[in-house]
Amino acid sequence: MFYPESCLIEELMVTTQQQDVSKEIEFFDLWAVSGNGDYDVFTPDTNESIIRAFVASTGIAVGDSVLDLGCGSGCFSRLLQRAGYCVTAVDISFGMLLGARQMDCAMDLAAGNAERLPFSAGSFDAILLSGILHHLVDPAYCADEVFRILKPGGCFMSFDPNIRNPFFYIYRAKTSPFYSSAGVSDNEEPILAQRVSDIFASRQFVVDIDFLPNVAYRTGSSGVIRVIRPVFNLIERFVFGLPFLRRLRAFVLISGQKNNDN
Repeated sequence: MFYPESCLIEELMVTTQQQDVSKEIEFFDLWAVSGNGDYDVFTPDTNESIIRAFVASTGIAVGDSVLDLGCGSGCFSRLLQRAGYCVTAVDISFGMLLGARQMDCAMDLAAGNAERLPFSAGSFDAILLSGILHHLVDPAYCADEVFRILKPGGCFMSFDPNIRNPFFYIYRAKTSPFYSSAGVSDNEEPILAQRVSDIFASRQFVVDIDFLPNVAYRTGSSGVIRVIRPVFNLIERFVFGLPFLRRLRAFVLISGQKNNDN
């Protein structure tokens, strides 16, 4: 399945709240054709650890239906597919989807806006929110859609930059005096874990917060990130890897299960 641009471009451009989704589409379409189209920023070990966390937190079984929402170039979709899950990969950027198609011509792909997804209610056993929540002005609209399209008892897991992490706060939080917009979209900002957790909990999810250990970047979205990447990776592993500093780790994992009665 691959929805062509002509079918969904008007639907994708619908702005459901303050966010101008056309800017996100433009940003990632440009990224896809700029020579950085793979957008696989983590090392293979980190990618694998995200998938292990997803499988553990959702309890999915081989053959279950999984939505990779915000799939980008399809890195996590491919890992899940190889592990035996029935994966649908969705992104708002046609450029990214075309890159994913080139990497795996058999992948099940669809264009979709996280706030207005093209799936019927109760379509999936589990949903991986692939670094998408920190691109949303208000994650509540996405939380509503996640709840709608999950089966009763279905689960989700998200991973996003943590605003409590010193690196992310200094360089990527808009309240920081050292904030830089280089390499990020207009709406992009690290998340506050409790705020996002509360949004999903208000949608009748049973929610848990965790923090991903030993995140290591393979590349960076700006020149500064590429320069400090080795230092970041070392500090993330040997300092924030310590259990008592876990809340300062670079990435937040938020997972939740939909009530079986809904």
